[in-house]
Amino acid sequence: MKNKKVMKSNRNFIFFASLILGLALLLTNCTNRNLENLGQENAIWSEVVFFRGYYPSTGVGLTGNHIKKHAKTLKKYNIKYTYIFAGPFDTEGFLPNYSFSNTAINSVKLLKHYYPEVVILPWIGGIQNKTVFLNDSTWVKNALNDSKRLIDTLSVPGLHFDFEFIVPGDDYLDKTVVRYGSGDIDAYGNNVNKFFKKFRDLMPNTFVSSVVVTTSPGAKPWKRKTTMDELNILTKYVDQLSFLYYDTFLSD
Repeated sequence: MKNKKVMKSNRNFIFFASLILGLALLLTNCTNRNLENLGQENAIWSEVVFFRGYYPSTGVGLTGNHIKKHAKTLKKYNIKYTYIFAGPFDTEGFLPNYSFSNTAINSVKLLKHYYPEVVILPWIGGIQNKTVFLNDSTWVKNALNDSKRLIDTLSVPGLHFDFEFIVPGDDYLDKTVVRYGSGDIDAYGNNVNKFFKKFRDLMPNTFVSSVVVTTSPGAKPWKRKTTMDELNILTKYVDQLSFLYYDTFLSD
Protein backbone atom coordinates (compact mmCIF):
# COMPACT_ATOMS: atom_id res chain seq x y z
CA MET A 1 0.00 0.00 0.00
CA LYS A 2 2.81 2.33 0.88
CA ASN A 3 4.57 1.64 -2.43
CA LYS A 4 1.38 2.42 -4.36
CA LYS A 5 1.17 5.81 -2.67
CA VAL A 6 4.78 6.54 -3.53
CA MET A 7 4.23 5.50 -7.14
CA LYS A 8 1.13 7.68 -7.36
CA SER A 9 3.04 10.59 -5.86
CA ASN A 10 5.83 10.13 -8.39
CA ARG A 11 3.34 10.05 -11.25
CA ASN A 12 1.81 13.30 -9.99
CA PHE A 13 5.25 14.87 -9.78
CA ILE A 14 6.15 13.77 -13.29
CA PHE A 15 2.80 15.04 -14.60
CA PHE A 16 3.15 18.49 -13.03
CA ALA A 17 6.83 18.73 -13.95
CA SER A 18 5.95 17.91 -17.56
CA LEU A 19 3.13 20.44 -17.49
CA ILE A 20 5.43 23.18 -16.19
CA LEU A 21 8.10 22.30 -18.74
CA GLY A 22 5.53 22.33 -21.54
CA LEU A 23 4.24 25.74 -20.48
CA ALA A 24 7.80 27.05 -20.30
CA LEU A 25 8.54 25.81 -23.81
CA LEU A 26 5.26 27.29 -25.06
CA LEU A 27 6.01 30.70 -23.53
CA THR A 28 9.56 30.63 -24.91
CA ASN A 29 8.24 29.76 -28.34
CA CYS A 30 5.65 32.54 -28.20
CA THR A 31 8.30 35.03 -27.08
CA ASN A 32 10.58 34.03 -29.93
CA ARG A 33 7.72 34.28 -32.40
CA ASN A 34 7.02 37.82 -31.31
CA LEU A 35 10.53 38.75 -32.42
CA GLU A 36 10.29 36.99 -35.76
CA ASN A 37 9.66 38.94 -38.93
CA LEU A 38 6.36 37.51 -40.14
CA GLY A 39 6.20 39.68 -43.24
CA GLN A 40 5.12 42.90 -41.58
CA GLU A 41 6.89 46.18 -42.22
CA ASN A 42 6.49 48.13 -39.00
CA ALA A 43 6.98 51.88 -38.63
CA ILE A 44 7.52 54.28 -35.75
CA TRP A 45 7.78 58.00 -35.11
CA SER A 46 11.20 58.88 -33.66
CA GLU A 47 12.33 61.79 -31.53
CA VAL A 48 13.82 65.05 -32.75
CA VAL A 49 17.04 64.41 -30.79
CA PHE A 50 18.64 62.67 -33.79
CA PHE A 51 18.46 65.88 -35.80
CA ARG A 52 18.50 68.56 -33.11
CA GLY A 53 21.40 66.99 -31.20
CA TYR A 54 19.87 66.99 -27.71
CA TYR A 55 16.70 65.93 -25.92
CA PRO A 56 14.48 69.04 -25.65
CA SER A 57 12.78 67.74 -22.50
CA THR A 58 16.01 67.15 -20.55
CA GLY A 59 18.77 68.98 -22.39
CA VAL A 60 20.87 65.80 -22.51
CA GLY A 61 23.09 65.74 -25.58
CA LEU A 62 22.96 63.10 -28.29
CA THR A 63 25.77 60.52 -28.33
CA GLY A 64 26.83 57.78 -30.71
CA ASN A 65 25.55 55.22 -28.21
CA HIS A 66 22.05 56.75 -28.41
CA ILE A 67 22.04 56.29 -32.17
CA LYS A 68 23.45 52.76 -31.96
CA LYS A 69 20.88 51.74 -29.34
CA HIS A 70 18.03 53.19 -31.40
CA ALA A 71 19.19 51.35 -34.53
CA LYS A 72 19.38 48.05 -32.65
CA THR A 73 15.91 48.58 -31.18
CA LEU A 74 14.45 49.24 -34.62
CA LYS A 75 16.07 46.12 -35.99
CA LYS A 76 15.05 43.94 -33.03
CA TYR A 77 11.36 44.74 -33.47
CA ASN A 78 11.29 44.58 -37.27
CA ILE A 79 10.72 48.31 -37.65
CA LYS A 80 11.56 49.09 -41.25
CA TYR A 81 10.41 52.72 -41.39
CA THR A 82 11.45 55.38 -38.92
CA TYR A 83 9.91 58.85 -39.12
CA ILE A 84 12.46 61.10 -37.41
CA PHE A 85 10.90 64.40 -36.39
CA ALA A 86 12.42 67.13 -38.55
CA GLY A 87 10.25 69.89 -37.20
CA PRO A 88 7.14 71.64 -38.47
CA PHE A 89 7.29 74.08 -41.34
CA ASP A 90 7.34 77.70 -40.23
CA THR A 91 4.77 80.26 -41.31
CA GLU A 92 6.70 80.99 -44.51
CA GLY A 93 7.06 77.33 -45.52
CA PHE A 94 10.65 76.69 -44.38
CA LEU A 95 11.95 73.83 -42.23
CA PRO A 96 14.14 74.31 -39.10
CA ASN A 97 17.87 74.75 -39.63
CA TYR A 98 18.70 71.78 -37.38
CA SER A 99 17.09 69.43 -39.89
CA PHE A 100 19.89 70.30 -42.35
CA SER A 101 22.66 70.23 -39.74
CA ASN A 102 25.79 68.10 -39.63
CA THR A 103 24.25 66.36 -36.62
CA ALA A 104 21.26 65.31 -38.71
CA ILE A 105 23.47 64.16 -41.57
CA ASN A 106 25.67 62.14 -39.20
CA SER A 107 22.68 60.56 -37.44
CA VAL A 108 21.28 59.33 -40.75
CA LYS A 109 24.67 57.87 -41.73
CA LEU A 110 25.11 56.07 -38.39
CA LEU A 111 21.57 54.66 -38.35
CA LYS A 112 22.15 53.26 -41.82
CA HIS A 113 25.52 51.87 -40.71
CA TYR A 114 24.06 49.98 -37.74
CA TYR A 115 20.85 48.99 -39.54
CA PRO A 116 21.33 49.05 -43.35
CA GLU A 117 17.76 47.92 -44.06
CA VAL A 118 16.12 50.86 -42.26
CA VAL A 119 14.15 53.38 -44.32
CA ILE A 120 14.58 56.85 -42.83
CA LEU A 121 11.76 59.25 -43.68
CA PRO A 122 12.08 62.64 -41.93
CA TRP A 123 8.76 63.63 -40.39
CA ILE A 124 7.60 67.11 -41.46
CA GLY A 125 4.31 68.99 -41.57
CA GLY A 126 2.30 71.02 -39.11
CA ILE A 127 -1.15 72.42 -38.39
CA GLN A 128 -3.14 74.29 -41.01
CA ASN A 129 -3.42 78.03 -40.29
CA LYS A 130 -0.80 77.81 -37.53
CA THR A 131 2.39 77.02 -39.42
CA VAL A 132 0.93 75.36 -42.52
CA PHE A 133 -0.85 77.41 -45.21
CA LEU A 134 -1.71 75.06 -48.05
CA ASN A 135 -3.99 77.70 -49.56
CA ASP A 136 -1.04 80.13 -50.00
CA SER A 137 0.95 79.63 -53.22
CA THR A 138 4.11 81.25 -51.83
CA TRP A 139 4.04 79.05 -48.74
CA VAL A 140 3.50 75.95 -50.88
CA LYS A 141 6.41 76.86 -53.18
CA ASN A 142 8.78 77.34 -50.23
CA ALA A 143 7.61 74.13 -48.56
CA LEU A 144 8.11 72.10 -51.72
CA ASN A 145 11.61 73.48 -52.27
CA ASP A 146 12.66 72.93 -48.65
CA SER A 147 11.28 69.38 -48.75
CA LYS A 148 13.45 68.65 -51.77
CA ARG A 149 16.45 70.28 -50.11
CA LEU A 150 15.98 68.08 -47.03
CA ILE A 151 15.99 64.89 -49.10
CA ASP A 152 19.09 66.00 -50.99
CA THR A 153 20.93 67.11 -47.82
CA LEU A 154 20.27 63.98 -45.76
CA SER A 155 20.41 61.51 -48.68
CA VAL A 156 17.15 59.88 -47.61
CA PRO A 157 14.72 58.10 -49.97
CA GLY A 158 11.74 60.31 -49.14
CA LEU A 159 9.68 62.08 -46.49
CA HIS A 160 6.82 61.49 -44.08
CA PHE A 161 4.27 64.35 -44.28
CA ASP A 162 1.87 64.99 -41.42
CA PHE A 163 -0.55 67.83 -42.18
CA GLU A 164 -3.26 68.40 -39.58
CA PHE A 165 -6.53 70.31 -39.67
CA ILE A 166 -8.03 71.07 -36.24
CA VAL A 167 -11.82 71.19 -36.22
CA PRO A 168 -13.45 73.94 -34.09
CA GLY A 169 -15.33 73.26 -30.91
CA ASP A 170 -12.73 72.10 -28.38
CA ASP A 171 -12.15 74.85 -25.79
CA TYR A 172 -8.51 73.90 -25.20
CA LEU A 173 -7.60 73.65 -28.88
CA ASP A 174 -9.52 76.80 -29.76
CA LYS A 175 -7.49 78.77 -27.21
CA THR A 176 -4.04 77.19 -27.55
CA VAL A 177 -3.63 75.72 -31.04
CA VAL A 178 -5.73 77.54 -33.63
CA ARG A 179 -8.52 79.87 -32.65
CA TYR A 180 -11.92 78.55 -33.84
CA GLY A 181 -10.33 75.74 -35.84
CA SER A 182 -8.12 75.68 -38.88
CA GLY A 183 -10.28 77.69 -41.27
CA ASP A 184 -11.75 76.63 -44.60
CA ILE A 185 -12.63 73.02 -43.91
CA ASP A 186 -14.18 72.35 -47.32
CA ALA A 187 -11.12 73.37 -49.36
CA TYR A 188 -8.55 71.67 -47.15
CA GLY A 189 -8.72 68.16 -48.64
CA ASN A 190 -8.30 69.49 -52.16
CA ASN A 191 -5.40 71.70 -51.05
CA VAL A 192 -3.65 68.68 -49.52
CA ASN A 193 -4.00 66.67 -52.70
CA LYS A 194 -2.77 69.53 -54.86
CA PHE A 195 0.31 69.84 -52.64
CA PHE A 196 1.15 66.16 -53.02
CA LYS A 197 0.63 66.30 -56.77
CA LYS A 198 3.10 69.16 -57.00
CA PHE A 199 5.59 67.34 -54.80
CA ARG A 200 5.27 64.19 -56.91
CA ASP A 201 5.85 66.28 -60.05
CA LEU A 202 8.91 67.85 -58.40
CA MET A 203 10.38 64.55 -57.16
CA PRO A 204 8.75 61.67 -59.05
CA ASN A 205 11.07 58.94 -57.76
CA THR A 206 10.98 59.67 -54.03
CA PHE A 207 9.13 57.64 -51.41
CA VAL A 208 6.19 59.65 -50.09
CA SER A 209 4.52 58.77 -46.80
CA SER A 210 1.59 60.65 -45.29
CA VAL A 211 -0.91 60.67 -42.43
CA VAL A 212 -4.70 60.73 -42.52
CA VAL A 213 -7.23 60.53 -39.75
CA THR A 214 -9.13 57.26 -39.59
CA THR A 215 -12.07 57.16 -41.99
CA SER A 216 -14.10 54.95 -39.63
CA PRO A 217 -17.66 56.37 -39.39
CA GLY A 218 -17.81 55.77 -35.62
CA ALA A 219 -14.68 57.79 -34.87
CA LYS A 220 -15.03 61.39 -33.70
CA PRO A 221 -11.54 62.93 -33.76
CA TRP A 222 -10.57 66.54 -33.15
CA LYS A 223 -8.91 66.57 -36.57
CA ARG A 224 -10.67 66.79 -39.91
CA LYS A 225 -11.30 63.42 -41.53
CA THR A 226 -10.19 62.72 -45.08
CA THR A 227 -13.17 61.75 -47.19
CA MET A 228 -13.04 58.56 -49.28
CA ASP A 229 -13.16 60.63 -52.47
CA GLU A 230 -10.17 62.68 -51.28
CA LEU A 231 -8.38 59.51 -50.21
CA ASN A 232 -8.81 57.96 -53.65
CA ILE A 233 -7.01 60.95 -55.15
CA LEU A 234 -4.35 61.12 -52.44
CA THR A 235 -3.31 57.51 -53.00
CA LYS A 236 -2.26 58.39 -56.54
CA TYR A 237 0.59 60.49 -55.16
CA VAL A 238 1.73 58.70 -52.00
CA ASP A 239 3.41 55.34 -51.43
CA GLN A 240 2.37 54.84 -47.82
CA LEU A 241 -0.39 55.97 -45.45
CA SER A 242 -0.51 56.02 -41.66
CA PHE A 243 -3.98 56.16 -40.12
CA LEU A 244 -4.37 58.05 -36.85
CA TYR A 245 -6.52 56.29 -34.25
CA TYR A 246 -5.11 57.46 -30.93
CA ASP A 247 -7.10 60.69 -30.66
CA THR A 248 -10.54 59.26 -31.41
CA PHE A 249 -13.70 58.48 -29.52
CA LEU A 250 -15.42 55.31 -30.71
CA SER A 251 -19.16 54.72 -30.41
CA ASP A 252 -18.65 51.18 -29.09
